[in-house]
Amino acid sequence: MNINGRPFSPSPSSVPANQSVNLPVCPVPAYEIIYPWTPLEAMEKTDYDVIIVGTGAGGGSVLWRLAEQWGKNGKRIGVIEAGDYLLPANKFDLPNWLPLWANVEPPNPLNWESIPIFPSDRLASPSPLLTSFEQILALGGRSIEWGMVSPRMSPVDLASWPVSQKEMNMYYNMAEELMNVNTSFYRTAEFLLDRLRQNGFPEATNKPVAINIRPTANGEYNSTPRFSTISLLANAANRRPFDIAIKTRAVEVYTESGKVEGIKVMDRDKKPYFLKSKAVVLAASTFETPRILLNSAIRGEAIGHYLTDHSFAYTTAKVAPSDYPQIPGIYAVYVPRTDDRPYQMQMRGFPPHGQEFDILALGVLESRYENRVTLNPLKVDEYGVPEPVALFSFSDIDLEVIRQMEQGMKQAAEAMQVTIEPICALPIGRVMHDMGTCRIGTDPSTSAANPYGQIHGVSGLYVASSSMIPSSGAANPFLTIAALSIRTADYIIEQMK
Repeated sequence: MNINGRPFSPSPSSVPANQSVNLPVCPVPAYEIIYPWTPLEAMEKTDYDVIIVGTGAGGGSVLWRLAEQWGKNGKRIGVIEAGDYLLPANKFDLPNWLPLWANVEPPNPLNWESIPIFPSDRLASPSPLLTSFEQILALGGRSIEWGMVSPRMSPVDLASWPVSQKEMNMYYNMAEELMNVNTSFYRTAEFLLDRLRQNGFPEATNKPVAINIRPTANGEYNSTPRFSTISLLANAANRRPFDIAIKTRAVEVYTESGKVEGIKVMDRDKKPYFLKSKAVVLAASTFETPRILLNSAIRGEAIGHYLTDHSFAYTTAKVAPSDYPQIPGIYAVYVPRTDDRPYQMQMRGFPPHGQEFDILALGVLESRYENRVTLNPLKVDEYGVPEPVALFSFSDIDLEVIRQMEQGMKQAAEAMQVTIEPICALPIGRVMHDMGTCRIGTDPSTSAANPYGQIHGVSGLYVASSSMIPSSGAANPFLTIAALSIRTADYIIEQMK
């Protein structure tokens, strides 16, 4: 046997195995993997102040802000997550996911759901489906598997929003600090940046990512450098108690006289529970949030409509051997959207690819009423809720943006003095940047919620997910979801004073 790493064998003078020892047996603690799950039977007996549905960017940010502002006051918070606990924090921090971006499976397969896409002019189309939107059911949502790229929305896009740029900047500052957003994680690719800046792309900069690069102080423990909302759950749990149930589907919101009363949920055995609450925050997803509202007969002309996303184009570039500076480590470049360029570009290279690196572009898509999520009355899921379908198509403006993206990628390659492979486009739905469907605004005919995320005409019912974003812009949406959701939490706090 080994004791403290050294071999040990009993000597003749050792205590015989059958002789008693006057020491009590040490108790064996029962460890929880993460914050202890709460039985739904107990949650049904609790009167909550706030119930949050979903633990992705929106739900995690609302929970963190409520915990941070309320501290250990007497208010009760409940959290509902449809998915299971799968990964410790972020898939890229697991040893068998290395090297980064490798095409391998996680140790626990993610629970994916596909939302079929039909042409937006008709639901019962004889034509084949275009493709499908993908969403993840898991504690932490997409944050356990996202790419951490976290730019702000361009002022060009924010100009039409119901939130001022000054206020968005304040909440962007909070979200960036919370998520450890920085432009220093990747190595600076000076040879690419210099060529881009000198040849038509002066805005080129280092890519902003949500990765903690701060050195660990003495006695400090950081479990993961890459951000996921599981860290927000832990942060909130250290500030105040809250209840959380996983593998629990939210199926219907209950209201009375224009005021929320609570929400009906079901466990994996399909047993229903009614959870009472003064406020309900739906932070499920672009698809699940409007699905719950529509299944609850919540009225709103814009609920489910204005579904949007990003167009996506990709290619591989090759640097001439004489130009390649042999940069150690991963390097990346970010080219933001501008007044005359309705798309962003990203470049990323890393040692396994040698002199090759990726170029991708994300383009603005119009927010159009006809692009929407609706319910299929002829098909219900295992919980008895009609299944969602997406009706979506590109507009002529969207197609023109895609053409501009292709041209811009060629111009960037020429500016960087690199050769590229043929440019390809990713099918809509696979970018996983879906937005809209419960957008915020001041006009109930074109928005589902007010500028703070409260559903028009229903006191205490809020949205705080990708569904609340008014228009796509060209920026990756995670940071914006977090910023808007923190703002929604502040509004809830103000309403509950």
